[in-house]
Amino acid sequence: MRKYLWERVANLPGLKAQGFYVNLEDMMEFARDGIVSKTVLKTGDKEVSLFCMSAGQSLSSHTSSYPAIIHVLRGKGDVTLAKKNTRQHQTPSSTCQ
Repeated sequence: MRKYLWERVANLPGLKAQGFYVNLEDMMEFARDGIVSKTVLKTGDKEVSLFCMSAGQSLSSHTSSYPAIIHVLRGKGDVTLAKKNTRQHQTPSSTCQ
C-alpha cells in the first residue's frame, strides 16, 4: 500500500521529491466530531495532505487547479466529483482530475 501511494505521489506533474518515505498509519490522528489535516509532503507549489475525518464529517465543495489523489486508509465514505457520487472504502484508491 505505501509503495503504491508513493508511486502515485512521485508521478504528480511538477513534483520533484526523491528518497521520501512516510508511514501514514503513524500520522493518523482523529478528533472527536472533527477533521485533522496534516501536511505529508510539500515541495514547490505541490502538497500532499492527510485528512483524518470522524464519522459524519465532510469537506466543503471546492475546486482545485491540481490533480488530487484519494486513498482511503481506514473506513469508507462518499466522494462527489463533478456531481458524480461514488462510495470509496479501504484500499482501492482513486485519482481525481
